[in-house]
Amino acid sequence: MQANSFKLNFDDSFTQCLACAAITPGLQNVLLFDTSLETLRISGLVIAQMLEAVTDNSVPKITLSTFETEEDLWGSLGINNESQEYSFNWKPGLLGNDAKPRLVIIPDLTKLSLAAMRACVVMMGGKVAHLELHKT
Repeated sequence: MQANSFKLNFDDSFTQCLACAAITPGLQNVLLFDTSLETLRISGLVIAQMLEAVTDNSVPKITLSTFETEEDLWGSLGINNESQEYSFNWKPGLLGNDAKPRLVIIPDLTKLSLAAMRACVVMMGGKVAHLELHKT
């Protein structure tokens, strides 16, 4: 299903909540839990369309999983050898600090990498984080 062919239905309360989140500048985070991957995927498409309509910009969709490192998320220094002189240049990561809205999707919180967990705390603006993992 392509995002352009997806029609929004504002009759249900869930879609109305996503719309409120998209148009409220102070609300930076939306947490969906206890849902299927299909619901998460469709919700991601819906809120991305809403954010694009509100901001007039494309909204990058980022999916986090088990393998992201700090460098993948925030960026890293690379060596630029385009001329005779070598220099360092910054290669932005998935969560680069450009102040543009982005949609971050986490399909399985229990399998999230440690670096991505720390990134979630930073993105949510939390001063303190508590993470528990119960193994059975």
